[in-house]
Amino acid sequence: MNKINLFYTHLDKNNYPLHPNGLNLDEKWFGNRSVGFLDHYLFIMYGNANINLFNYTNDTTVNSILPLNLLKNPRYWFGTDTGRNELVQIFKKLPITQLQNGNIKLFLYDGHEGNNYSNFINEIKKFFSELNIEFNNIIIGSANYAIYQNRDSISPINLFFLNYFILDSYSLNLEIQSFLTNINQARRPHKILSLNRVPKLHRAIISLFLFKNKNSINPLFSMPGDEISEIGKQTLNMFTSLKNNPQNIPEKYSNELINTIDDLIAKLPSVIDRSDFDTNFFNIHSKQMYENSYFNIVNESLFYEKEIFISEKLFKPILNYQPFIISGSPGVLKLVKSLGFETFPEIFDEGYDEIEDNKLRMEKLLDNLTDLSKKSMEQIHKIYLDSQDKLIYNRSLITNSCIENPLNDIFNIFESFINGRSISNTMPRYFK
Repeated sequence: MNKINLFYTHLDKNNYPLHPNGLNLDEKWFGNRSVGFLDHYLFIMYGNANINLFNYTNDTTVNSILPLNLLKNPRYWFGTDTGRNELVQIFKKLPITQLQNGNIKLFLYDGHEGNNYSNFINEIKKFFSELNIEFNNIIIGSANYAIYQNRDSISPINLFFLNYFILDSYSLNLEIQSFLTNINQARRPHKILSLNRVPKLHRAIISLFLFKNKNSINPLFSMPGDEISEIGKQTLNMFTSLKNNPQNIPEKYSNELINTIDDLIAKLPSVIDRSDFDTNFFNIHSKQMYENSYFNIVNESLFYEKEIFISEKLFKPILNYQPFIISGSPGVLKLVKSLGFETFPEIFDEGYDEIEDNKLRMEKLLDNLTDLSKKSMEQIHKIYLDSQDKLIYNRSLITNSCIENPLNDIFNIFESFINGRSISNTMPRYFK
């Protein structure tokens, strides 16, 4: 394929190109890791030869894409006056004439959360219509798998599934020394590991169950809850609200969990490795907690939404040899399987993944945890060891996958888009 020209506004102090909204993601979000926006991630870190980088002041208009990273959700950018005004100011810095005549195509990248573009398609179209930018000259890379699945019903839209955290599993692989290097055969004190930072209702319910059954599960779980930090105060307010409005707790478990709320609050924050819950340590790895626990309940970002989203919360246990169950939106386990990973129906009843009723899906998740709580540590240890082949396979899917594979697929999507070909039914092959 021909090289694609990727535009940027200016270089940062390390000579990495900054994307057009001007945020330096390397410093603002990712510390010292050079894995920021797609220009950093795909085209710099891995040095792929299919990309030319150009400052947008260069007169280069053939096979050209200008990326715009949308860190905030479409409700902000296109559903509020503040967001729209901010976007207008951003576009004043861009080669607007080239975008209007289609010489440069616009790539909106929102790969960090499962945001629902289908609710804002009309607003998005109106915004770009007012800028005289044709909608068919815009492509969206969204981490929302549900939107990708149903894109044809949204209206004509150039959209493909592009999840930052799936791509980031490759950079996790580069830091493989931070993870367990083999399966530890020794017995472990904790049946379940559950990591929670941002307070969300489904995480609260799971944490209440784990705390209530701490003697039979001996869980290892984190949860903020101090009265000083912002995220701690939000957590305490969430539990208080849940106590007063427990309608989201499955009736089967309602009384026991409601009666547990005050006892759990008295023990918060629950700290495993880091007490600074206001900071997102998604790229920090403590292998000891994985070494001390058997199974992982992945409390994903989304549960009550229709969107399907996966993140580092899944890939960390995979890289640390842990069987997992996912507390997430319906269909999330199906997505994981479609990427090539093995799941664990021999350990968990995975029928929960097909249940659209949120309360009933939560009930089935808690039923799974109840079954685990009834098993002895000897049984748990044997079940874990029996899973070794799957654990090794899942980890190797990340560590041995060819980086060029998804990147070339993404470039092919860009090339089809630039040349006016349909990108329907396209999805990068992230793993072999």
